[in-house]
Amino acid sequence: MFRKHRDRHQQWIDFVFLSSITKLLLVLVTIWLMPLSSKVKSDTLVFLSDFESGFSEWGTELCCNYSAEIVNSPARAGNQAIKFTLKKEDARLYGVKRAELKLGEVPADSEIWYGFSVFLPSDYQQDPSSEIIAQWHDLPDKNLGETWKSPALSLSTKDGKFILNRKWDSKRVTVVPEGKEVVDLGLYQTGKWTDFVFHVKWSSGSDGRLEVWQDGKLVVRRNGPNNYNDARGPYLKIGIYKGDWKNQPDKSIVSERELYFDEVRVGDANARYEDIAPRD
Repeated sequence: MFRKHRDRHQQWIDFVFLSSITKLLLVLVTIWLMPLSSKVKSDTLVFLSDFESGFSEWGTELCCNYSAEIVNSPARAGNQAIKFTLKKEDARLYGVKRAELKLGEVPADSEIWYGFSVFLPSDYQQDPSSEIIAQWHDLPDKNLGETWKSPALSLSTKDGKFILNRKWDSKRVTVVPEGKEVVDLGLYQTGKWTDFVFHVKWSSGSDGRLEVWQDGKLVVRRNGPNNYNDARGPYLKIGIYKGDWKNQPDKSIVSERELYFDEVRVGDANARYEDIAPRD
């Protein structure tokens, strides 16, 4: 789907490595002009990946050939989806066991819509050790001496449930976040697709907003801070991140994780739920 425009997509993925000024220009000019598939009839979408033509528009954090694979079944829509596989014996990437795809950062304090669908197979065993399956990660202000932090927002599976984790901080340099919240989204269902839509006005202040829909139902609504006070906004990652396999390996009772994603959409502030929600 994006094959004709790979160079422009790669610019968006790689701008994390550019200077701050160049990043800002790319964010304000390039990211919002990203070309879309002809089947998309909305001017509010800035990114669409249905994996019908692979995943070259994404950045990757994958250790092995099997870490991320395009498959024909199951598929939420169309003919293909992406399968993530993480094994306990996999090599660490950046110090942790992970199999993830990532996009570039969004502007600080921006308002963004995100949608995707996730499929947990029928043999997806309940584990007291959590794994992050989607996260919105910060970029620390290293010029101020700041180091990497836990993501401001993440979606995990744990003990048979979907769990939402939130953190925020108004200080310019975060050591310990000022606030955090764990939201129990209820039992997950295996053997079926679960649709998620996130509407976020990123902010470390009182003007922040977060709304989350699960299978078309509004399950979270929060007003107020939802992010760190960083110069740059967060970036989206999907896949599997299992920190306990490094830090508390005995806590986990599984040795392999496998799940699927499809119908990933990102929209600007003018998007609506209908523009972003996964669809047949």
